[in-house]
Amino acid sequence: TNRLNYLKDIRGIGVFTARPGMGKSYALRCFAASLNPSLFHMEYLCLSTISVADFYKQLCFILGVPEKAAKPDVQGYPGTDHLSLQEKRQPLLLAIDEAQYLNTGILNDIKMLMNYGYDSVNYFTLILCGESHLNDTLRKPVHEALRQ
Repeated sequence: TNRLNYLKDIRGIGVFTARPGMGKSYALRCFAASLNPSLFHMEYLCLSTISVADFYKQLCFILGVPEKAAKPDVQGYPGTDHLSLQEKRQPLLLAIDEAQYLNTGILNDIKMLMNYGYDSVNYFTLILCGESHLNDTLRKPVHEALRQ
């Protein structure tokens, strides 16, 4: 949980991997329980075998954006205005469990969401949690920006 607290403070992307049954989800649950709910807003997603459209539906639901605000309908990406409002009120911490199953389209769009605002502001903290082969996925050249 010390690394998660550090990530919470710097607002960026964290990757946590281990073999099944090693306590990754438990660590996320303990970390979430330790957060002050008036200061931070943590969301947990574990449905990672979804399409890009379904990912955006989940993200819009978390941000309180109407579902019709799909990717092409909102300047930039769905909920980016809500992300900046969220950042001012309660920073969002988004934990995606079983992230080894995320497809390339979702990973690319996550990279774009994290680059919103000319890569100068981290509107939310992203925690990718999964099995060790998530590291192999992130080592691919197309995901170099996420890996950094």
